Amino acid sequence: MTGRRSQPARTNLVVPASSFVGREAELRRLGELFEEGRLVTVLGPGGMGKTRLSLQHAQDSLPSYTARKGGGVWFVDLSEARTAAEALATVAGVLDLELAGLRDTDAVARAIGLGLARIGRTLVVLDNLERLVHELAAPVERWVAMAPSARVLVTSRVVLGVDAEHTLELGPLSREAATELFLGRSALVRSTADAGDPALVHEIVDAIDRMPLAIELAASRTRILSTSDLVARLERPLDLLRGARSDRHGSVRRAIVDSVALLGPAARRLFALASTLPNGFTLEQLEASVAEVIGPSEVLDRLEELVRTSLLRVEAEPGAPARYRYFETIRDVAEELAAEDPARDAVLAAHARHAAARAPSLGPSADGDLAGYLLAHRTAVGHAASDPSWAGDAAAIALGLEPLLSARGLSQLRATLLGQTLAALDRAGDEATVARARVHLGRGLARRELGDTAGAWSDFEAALELATASELDGLGAVALTGLAGVEDVTGDTKGAQARLGEALALLARTEDDALRKLREAEALLLLGHAHRREGDLPAAEHATAGARARYQALGHDEGLAAAIYEAAVLAMFAARGAEAHAAFEEGLEVARRAGIHVMEGALTTARGCLLQDEGDLAAALEHHAAAARIFRERGSRYREASALYYLATTYVERGELDEALAVLEQARRLVERVGSPRYEALMASCAAATLALLGRLDDASEELARADAALAQVAEEPALSATLAIHRLSVEVRGGEREAREATETAAGLSNAHPNDDSRFALRVLESVAAPAEASTEAALRVWPEGAAFALPGGAPVELPPRSPLRLVLELLVSRRVDAPGEPVSTEEVIRAGWPGEKIGAEAALNRAYVALATLRKKGLRDVIVSSGGGYEITQAIVVRRVSSELG
Repeated sequence: MTGRRSQPARTNLVVPASSFVGREAELRRLGELFEEGRLVTVLGPGGMGKTRLSLQHAQDSLPSYTARKGGGVWFVDLSEARTAAEALATVAGVLDLELAGLRDTDAVARAIGLGLARIGRTLVVLDNLERLVHELAAPVERWVAMAPSARVLVTSRVVLGVDAEHTLELGPLSREAATELFLGRSALVRSTADAGDPALVHEIVDAIDRMPLAIELAASRTRILSTSDLVARLERPLDLLRGARSDRHGSVRRAIVDSVALLGPAARRLFALASTLPNGFTLEQLEASVAEVIGPSEVLDRLEELVRTSLLRVEAEPGAPARYRYFETIRDVAEELAAEDPARDAVLAAHARHAAARAPSLGPSADGDLAGYLLAHRTAVGHAASDPSWAGDAAAIALGLEPLLSARGLSQLRATLLGQTLAALDRAGDEATVARARVHLGRGLARRELGDTAGAWSDFEAALELATASELDGLGAVALTGLAGVEDVTGDTKGAQARLGEALALLARTEDDALRKLREAEALLLLGHAHRREGDLPAAEHATAGARARYQALGHDEGLAAAIYEAAVLAMFAARGAEAHAAFEEGLEVARRAGIHVMEGALTTARGCLLQDEGDLAAALEHHAAAARIFRERGSRYREASALYYLATTYVERGELDEALAVLEQARRLVERVGSPRYEALMASCAAATLALLGRLDDASEELARADAALAQVAEEPALSATLAIHRLSVEVRGGEREAREATETAAGLSNAHPNDDSRFALRVLESVAAPAEASTEAALRVWPEGAAFALPGGAPVELPPRSPLRLVLELLVSRRVDAPGEPVSTEEVIRAGWPGEKIGAEAALNRAYVALATLRKKGLRDVIVSSGGGYEITQAIVVRRVSSELG
């Protein structure tokens, strides 16, 4: 799964090239409202200029949101969203947030809030929210509460109605501004310099309520009409859509309908029927959908007519096909016309057939077409209810979307689509056997990502049964690999190995092509992991090498990075340090090049374990802390817990036992949310040994009981059992129940028989039990009361100016580090702490906060104060000790 690429752009804004006219006062007021609050809704009817105003504010604000590593400015078009789930997926897609493992819309909404908090100072524009105000009002308010550095700008025809909301209602332009807009846009299309009678222009803009969109449409008509002709038409209301809209929208409709009335019959019909497609369609999609109705030779010319008359706009990016969009108000009229056209259903059906034909060639970067494929899938599933032949189209679309949904982490949407597809396929009968097997496999993977191991197992078993009955060896192998993956998660490594052996045997009977190599690589990588868990390092290395060779030949970076990771860990377990270091470096290069951030974190913390094995505890701390930040920023709680566990073990070896227990508790809170008996056992046994070192033997015994209970849930992992046994020896030696030399010899035998970083760490802890290391103040950041001064490890005190905000900010950071390690301090908290009670403008306050943090870094805390999760923290790679005495 990939996330943000290296050096990402911090905006997706595309601001219209046309001039911004007549909303200067509203633009200033919008800025003032963001000084007062963090959620502003721009209200108004369609065509009033809400989107244009919001884009201008976003563009003007871009420097302040991108400076000093700000999160940027992001525009989210929600006009295509018809459900809360689709809207949330769109927001997450624009913000590049991973949603793997989330089950429902509430969890997705919370993940977006956490993502916004991690991104930092950010402006998010949610455009066209009116369709889903009731569903999204609460999530939007929740995001503002969860992400103090974020600002949310909403455009809507309906107020959200939440407490945090500030509103700016747009009315008509002033007559002067409306006239300026009309004359400016007219000048772009007129062949003469005559602007017409000013009085007539005033009459035109007044007749259409001085609404910006209506003015632009009316101005486009001056290409062929004089101002006198235009006034005559505007004064003669058309009956085409009378009664379909409220009076408030009547004048805008007249402008739109007048534009439509000037079209020829074919262009008028195309204007209506094209609205059945998602906004942003391509020429290919349009031709495939409407050619039978409009005529293949007519589509391009009539499309050009719609663009020329401003009823459609064109968006083109280098190297990509042009896309065509309606303004939303114009689309409302087009959709009403389409609803009356008897060919509407045929257009939707043609669109779905075309999508089904193109779906197999989709890749993970086809985000722009997601709405269209979702519409096509709904159409296909709907038709399949009465015509089973459509089930294959539904399956083709759902399976074609798999790479995109997987890359986006949209597991719940993926499982839902595939579930709907299975229902359609079930009605299709035996002819759909292959498709049903593939859909079961896809849903099994989605369910496994969501943590539904029982559901995943059921799907993989169903796929295996179908594949076996039809002698589909390749699909059978994939099903066996899926089952093995579930068994590996639950700790049944023997069962996983047996199934993977069957999978590889089946694949050997299939055609030797790229697909077979990819499937073999997936099976071999999982087989290597299972062998490693059991301590059979030679078998693990052989399987991993096979997976790596295949991924490399296929150019599959994500798989290659995972295979290199496995190889590096195996070299580390075998005590081949130089080889492991080289492999970690190579894997990190691949992960960073491809933007695979989760794998970058995994490689970083694993290399930290190697450095810890080698005794370089300072570097190990830096690696584990950095990995924990990577996982925290990606929302990967399980992996963050793993990195924190290894951070805690490093602190144990440094003799920082209280710090180790604090970090362990932080890790355990995370792992309890996701459930991992293996890490629960490791953490409890580590806590037991640490408590024994502190002489707290009763507490240590309780932790050993917790470790035993967790170990009982792991089917088979000898190295884990050995690690727990060695930690138990530490407790027994510390309690006088065992002689140290005998215990050490026993532990060494266990570690040698089951070598890995955990068992070797446990052995080193046992060896230190007889003479616990004293925590050294020289290895800590010392901080004097109320932030008066600080001293870096081995350094002299650095005094901060009396009554300075620097002292208050430092005290805030230290308190957070001690009381809630890993939880960042937001910029707003820095402002409140540094300048309590002061009323400061937002920009000025931000500048003060950035200056204060920069000054602390310049005074020596550059590597100590780190950015994390949208805020700041004192790195967990260093211990913080408060000095009780006054300075001096």
